[in-house]
Amino acid sequence: METKSAVDRGYEKAIWTIRKFADDKAHKNNKPYEIRKIYGNALVNEGINYLNTMIATDAKTGTPWSNANANLIVGTGAGGADPGDTEITFTAGVKKIMDGGYPTYGTIQKITWRSTYGSGDAN
Repeated sequence: METKSAVDRGYEKAIWTIRKFADDKAHKNNKPYEIRKIYGNALVNEGINYLNTMIATDAKTGTPWSNANANLIVGTGAGGADPGDTEITFTAGVKKIMDGGYPTYGTIQKITWRSTYGSGDAN
């Protein structure tokens, strides 16, 4: 008897868009002085294991990444990412809760998180 197996793979493709504004007025008028795209991100063990649990079981363990629970963190570290990293080991991070209405998801195989940092944050 021959045994066959199937393998499925998931891929993460992060594209960060950073919009910089000179001041609060420019932000209100949606007039950025710079827009940068950054490609790539690091998936860490804690997040990968949480996603696998959510996919494979009915158990909703941990904290879901809803508007009230998800944060973006801008750090100042120069070292490379490590699969064992967590929020706690993030170097000098400035944490912000999601903007209202985010994250958005459920279409075109995409999820979008957004936080807004003020003029005195994460400079």
